[in-house]
Order: sequence, then structure tokens, then C-alpha cells
Amino acid sequence: YVSQGAAAAAVAIALAAAIRDGGGAAVGLDWGDCSTGARWLPRARSPLWEPQVADFFPALAGWGSVPDDEAAQATAPAEEAPPRRAPFAPLARESDITAERFAELAALGQPFIVEDAGRDLPLLGLSCEEYARRWPNGSMRAEYLEGEEWGGEWGFFRDEAEGENKVPLDNGLWWHAPRPARPRRGIEQHMAAEADAAEGGAAPRLTAPYIWHVKDQEPLSTKRSVQRVWRAPYFAARSPLAAWEASESFELWFSLPGGGTMAHGDAYGEVTVSLQLRGVKRWRMMMVPPSPIGIDTSDGGVYSSGRWAPEYEARVGPGEALVFPPGYLHETFVRPADNPDGGCTVATTFQMAAPAASRYLHAWLPRLAQTNLQTEERLISSEWSVLALAGLPRQAAAALRRRQTPEARRGPLPEEAPFSPEEHAEAVLAAADADGS
Repeated sequence: YVSQGAAAAAVAIALAAAIRDGGGAAVGLDWGDCSTGARWLPRARSPLWEPQVADFFPALAGWGSVPDDEAAQATAPAEEAPPRRAPFAPLARESDITAERFAELAALGQPFIVEDAGRDLPLLGLSCEEYARRWPNGSMRAEYLEGEEWGGEWGFFRDEAEGENKVPLDNGLWWHAPRPARPRRGIEQHMAAEADAAEGGAAPRLTAPYIWHVKDQEPLSTKRSVQRVWRAPYFAARSPLAAWEASESFELWFSLPGGGTMAHGDAYGEVTVSLQLRGVKRWRMMMVPPSPIGIDTSDGGVYSSGRWAPEYEARVGPGEALVFPPGYLHETFVRPADNPDGGCTVATTFQMAAPAASRYLHAWLPRLAQTNLQTEERLISSEWSVLALAGLPRQAAAALRRRQTPEARRGPLPEEAPFSPEEHAEAVLAAADADGS
């Protein structure tokens, strides 16, 4: 057991050590024209100091046709906040990625794409209709559901235990019949608006997606049935801890052409991977912008702040995976032009317990603490408490995982995927290492 006071003390010690030791070392990344150094807490800086986004992330070095004035972003009223609209920065695209390269990018929090993530995966290419046929008793969340759509032939129902609107997988409609998303303020900022304008549409339209929470909202028998054919990609399968976390945290996203999600940040304190299994999806992403009152990171919340200015746009096709750090804002769109067959698209999203986004969390903790990473995930009192547990045996490390991971709280850690003392030590060192030495 570690109290929040002990965790806070560990954070203070780590920050003080980073400042005392200077933390000015640069971490060079071999990234062609995008190569730069990520700089850490300089000597004599306040613990609340943060770097400039364009100085920190290698892909954003020299990026943008408008000034990246984060001071103005943070202090200006929402309607006057200078946007950072510019040609999108390039994302690294990796194949046959090594464990060292993956850890390097993950620690920095640099989003990137793994082009061969889907190799040898049984679910690659499986149609939405086939999911309904194999698991007819499953139910999934109907995103952006309108109240008048409840019931009827769609079979929508309210899951009071989860506080969500659900639809059965076997209703025979969702994989081919578009369902308009509930209107949301600021939706004209979504990339769907550009597609609609190109087609002569007067207003942006977004088809609502579905998310199947296999990880924590299905009976254990259904979860185990899906797990038998769901397989972690090769870069996650290298580590027993990462493979177990992936298998226990995955969910499946289904979207028709014209579908997508509004800009939001996920409340996960770990690296997230979205692996496209069928069809093509586009992503736009940005670091949480500075704000004196924090940013609403729920779906579409950032639109009303006037600070939605994506840094990247990524086209992710079948077998490719997009990897991004905790809290990174993103919106998605299944562009009809990218999916000319009109079929339902499938992606699976999961978290990786290792490697951690350690340098990213060190650099951006003050900003991230104002998002749902703190209000929902308790980032400071949970993720950072690992600093106070260095050197504890496997049993204590396993207890930490059970307490910190909602899915893990539902059952014991499997013996075939132990959290070894070596992996625990590596996680602790990565979290506490401010300068990469």
C-alpha cells in the first residue's frame, strides 16, 4: 500500500532531482530532416516549467507556417487564441521496428506508425458482419446516440450499470446502415467538414461509430472467446507484461465511411496503440494546448476552446498501427474516398504497460494534470507512485498493477504473464530517468 502522500513525495523528489541535476542533456534521434533534441527541465527552472512543443517533439522541429506562440495560446481568450494551422508535420513510419526504437519513441511520447503491425494477425481483414455472426450475444456502445433512436429495429438499449447506450452485435443493421452522430458544437472543425465541402455539402456530417469493450463489459466467456483469436502485434508480444496488458485492454472500433470520432483525449496513463484491421482511417492529432483553466478533453470539448489546431494528419491502412502517448488529442474520420467499397471498417485499440512514456510525462505533467488523465485516471497518485515502489518483489509489483489497472482489478494476474522483478525495475528506472542517462 502506498498513500497519496507518499506518491506526492516521490513526485517532489523526482522533480527536485531533475532540477538539481540540471536535466539539460539532449536526446538525439536519427530522423532525417526532422532530427532534433528533446530538452528536459533546465537548471534553476520551476518544476512547472514546460518546453515548447516544437522544441520537444522531433517531428515538429521547424514545423508550421504560423508562429507557435504557446504563451499567447495560454493567455488569450478562446476567441482570440492564435491557431497553429499549418501544413501537417510528418509522422515517422516504421517497419520491423526494434524494441530499442519502439522504446525510444514511446518514452518521448512521439506519435508514430508501425506499417507492418498486422502481420500474421488472425483478425486482419475480418468483416464487421463476421463479428456479428461469431459473437451474436455481444453488445457494443453506440457513440453519439440520439434519444429518439432508442429501441425499434435497431435494438438500442440503456446499459445502466455502465451508463452507456448499447446496441446488440446481431441487430443486422449497424455494419451497413449509416447512423448520423448527434450534433455537437464545433463539429465544423472536424475533418469531415472538409470532405463534405468538397462534395458540395452545406454542413458537416458525421456517421456515428461503435465501440465494443471486450476488455471489461462482456461476460468472461465472450471475452475469452475473442481473446483466442485476438493476438498482440509482434512489437507488443516481445514482453510478457506488454502482451498481457494488450490482451486485457483491447477494444474494437467499427465505423462506416463518413464515420469517426470528435477530437478528444483518452484517460489512459499508458501508451495507446490503434491497429487498423480493415479499411482506412484518417487521424488528426495534437498535443494538449496550454490553457489557464485547462482543456476539456471529452469528445469535441477542445473545439469550443478555439485551440484545436492539429499538428499531424495520418492515413492508417489495414495492418498499420498508430502509436501515441497518454492524453494526446485526436480525432478520426473514415473518409469515403479512402474506402471506395463502402464497407464497414474495423480497428482495435489497446494499451501497453511497457515501455512507458516516461520523458513525455516528465515534461508535460503540469499540463496533463489539468485533463482527464488526472480527473479520471489519477495520473499523479497512480502512475507516479511507481517511483515509491522501487526494489519491491514481484508480489508487490503485481499488487500495484491490480490497483492501478481497472481491468486487472477484476481478476488475478495470469501466471503465464508475470510482472517480473526485472521488468518492474526497468519501468521504475524509465519513469525516474529525466535525462536518458
